[in-house]
Amino acid sequence: MVFSLLSRIYYGFIRPPPAHKQDDAIRFGLIGASQIAPIALIAPAKSHPEVIVAAVAARDRDRAASYAKKHDIPIVHASYQALLNDPSIDAVYISLPNSHHYEWALRALKAGKHVLLEKPSTANAAQASALFTHPLATAPNAPVLLEAFHYVFHPAWQTFLALLRDPSAGRIESAFAAQYMPAGLVAPAGDIRWRYDLAGGAMMDFGTYPLHALRQMPGQEPVKGSLGAEARLLDRAKYRGFEREETEVDEYMRAWFRGDGGAEARMEADLSVTGGWPFLPASWTRGVAGDGVAEV
Repeated sequence: MVFSLLSRIYYGFIRPPPAHKQDDAIRFGLIGASQIAPIALIAPAKSHPEVIVAAVAARDRDRAASYAKKHDIPIVHASYQALLNDPSIDAVYISLPNSHHYEWALRALKAGKHVLLEKPSTANAAQASALFTHPLATAPNAPVLLEAFHYVFHPAWQTFLALLRDPSAGRIESAFAAQYMPAGLVAPAGDIRWRYDLAGGAMMDFGTYPLHALRQMPGQEPVKGSLGAEARLLDRAKYRGFEREETEVDEYMRAWFRGDGGAEARMEADLSVTGGWPFLPASWTRGVAGDGVAEV
């Protein structure tokens, strides 16, 4: 099992087997020279014949050029808009700070580019609603607009959902999902995840994963009035070198809601967890005899 895991990491992210590219491969441009792009798109694209990472743009052209050289990207643009104006680009991957997602996703759609949008899709609910209901995204033959949660396409996740939806498994009574980062691994100094003005925080960073999963597991819509949340805000005294005055950003968030089918859903996200290491409890039994109730 360990060897298999290490092998997948090596061939998936470190040295993917090269693939001969198709003539009609989708040509991606990167909006932002980000740290996540190599894992999310650049490395996986190397082993997929239908995808080419063809261009990158950053606010600083020298930074974009250095990034392109490091990752063997042939085209460098000095601005995000210049990349959108490039007729050789079919789709864009947007991995800018959260606060910039809405603006550049709309600009990309207007330019006729398909959009792979790093999570969270926007900085708030109003922007998300406006973006995904915008005529640029909903018109016939509109470009594809997709939030970048890769796990939903993984066979393991699809198998998991199939098991949950199997009638013999019983109804879901409760579901819990969490994501944690040990304290100190993500220091606030210089990290945009701790910037309130850039829509950072535990919920917007790590919390998107468990919340996204919870929306799928019960397969139920939240009941109005059942949602709640509690946060622990950033404590500047815990971190050296953190000089920003703001403390409005959350380092921990827990939230809950009740689904329209009766399931209770709970989630946690913590960018500074202490006091132990998280583990996965075996709390769901398929096909429970008797009342037919399942917990995830």
